[in-house]
Amino acid sequence: MYRIEFYPSNRKTFKAVLLRQLSLYWNQKFFLLQNLSFFIVSVLLFHITANTINFEIYLVFLLFSLTLSFDALLIHDYNKRILEQFLLLGINLEVILIAKILAHIIFVGVPFIMITLLFDYLTTNLIPEFATLLVLLLVITNILLVNLFSSALCLISKQNMLVVILAIPFIIPTMIFASSAIHEAVYINILASIFLLELPIFLISSAAIIKSVIRYQ
Repeated sequence: MYRIEFYPSNRKTFKAVLLRQLSLYWNQKFFLLQNLSFFIVSVLLFHITANTINFEIYLVFLLFSLTLSFDALLIHDYNKRILEQFLLLGINLEVILIAKILAHIIFVGVPFIMITLLFDYLTTNLIPEFATLLVLLLVITNILLVNLFSSALCLISKQNMLVVILAIPFIIPTMIFASSAIHEAVYINILASIFLLELPIFLISSAAIIKSVIRYQ
């Protein structure tokens, strides 16, 4: 049975990679500002044009905004041969990928959640419920897992737009159930199930792709 075990060295590596990734994002704040600006401008333009907006529209713009930075998960470390060094040290690549996803959630996902909740409050005059926060967190995490897989595929193919198109079917279930989860809490369980299903699949698949690319480069 395939298991990811956090040995002491892996725990230290996880912490080191997490802190390094957060520091890297902090030093490259432009890409975060770029994504946030795209999201804010898109929401404002839609609201001005349609004179109304609902939560499903937020989810669509959230998807587009997060997809803009999908290649930031792996490309930099791959070009710097950092991933190759981790493999040579015998460190589980899945541990590295989990740390990268968590760093992306902290640095990128949290600001998106805060802005989305703020927009939702300003347009509805209702304080967002905890369920809304949970839905946004699950949606962002699921999108980032798909982005991780897309970023790994980009190491094989340089056709980034083609990779994004191929990844869309994996995101559709999340978007469908997320729009329903806002109105009925039972769909949050389905979103959580999608996350639990995608987590091992995309982690193992992405790690396998990276290992293959490094081995045959």
